[in-house]
Amino acid sequence: MKVLSNIKYFPEKLPSLEILIRRNKKYKDHFKKNLLFNLMDSGYFNTKRKRDIFLEYFQVWSNYFQKTMLLKTALCDDPNFTPIFNQHFTEEFGHDQMLNSERPKINVKKDPVLEALCNWFLSKMLSLSPHEQVVVMNLCVEATAVIFYSYAIPAIDPHHQLEHFKAHESVDIEHENMGLSLLEDLPVSQYERLLGIQEDSWGIFEALMNRIAELVQEKSPHTV
Repeated sequence: MKVLSNIKYFPEKLPSLEILIRRNKKYKDHFKKNLLFNLMDSGYFNTKRKRDIFLEYFQVWSNYFQKTMLLKTALCDDPNFTPIFNQHFTEEFGHDQMLNSERPKINVKKDPVLEALCNWFLSKMLSLSPHEQVVVMNLCVEATAVIFYSYAIPAIDPHHQLEHFKAHESVDIEHENMGLSLLEDLPVSQYERLLGIQEDSWGIFEALMNRIAELVQEKSPHTV
């Protein structure tokens, strides 16, 4: 899934960590235009009912994120990556349960599209190398979190009552940079692979947030 067809690595330089980081800035700028953030900026979530519906669907992603982090950490046996993966998991552990305990429960119909998009990240932990997992989970997912919570906190938790949102006010910036030093001085062919995974990761996450926006716009979600 492509995010920006006109995003290419800079032709004057070979693929490198620098190119990955520079491209990430372009992906982040594009991500800010997501439908979900347009709704948040527009005041759409001005009622408790709408905010609660959003949290119900966002819980799906939060649950998958925890599973993905657990799987990534459990399967890592590379001594260069293990300490970083363990630290990242420890700092994220339990945020799904934190959210689940704080929000009202609304029975909405399970959405197979949202489930499939979330499951993409989980499934990639079974097939990608640790270098590739850093691109997916840190350079992409944690970068999206920084942007997401900057919009979500004022729109969904304007009175700062939810501990889940408080926990993400600053830590995601550090997580975005975790493990990047291990992506230095790799073969050109490996950077080409990482650039492709970076593009796919941003594309899937763009679609994931857009799908949540579509679901919360339904006036009366179908009950189970």
